[in-house]
Amino acid sequence: MSRLKDGRYALLQQYLMNVSANEIKLTFSGIESIIKESLPASAYKHPAWWGNTVRSQKHAVTWLHAGYKIKVVARNIQRICKE
Repeated sequence: MSRLKDGRYALLQQYLMNVSANEIKLTFSGIESIIKESLPASAYKHPAWWGNTVRSQKHAVTWLHAGYKIKVVARNIQRICKE
């Protein structure tokens, strides 16, 4: 499951694919630094944006294809864990 996604979140996927840790904690601003642009407002407002379902959240392929799942979204910090 290591296909590199093209597009807006490709740099995040590349970052995750190069991390060896089983768990990563990233702030929203940390993710924005990685992708070199702002996250959409919905990422800040709706925890569901961080869902692990590609069918409803197309951008979820970014972390899923890197072998991670979002476990917790709270106070602008994501806990991203290896599957």
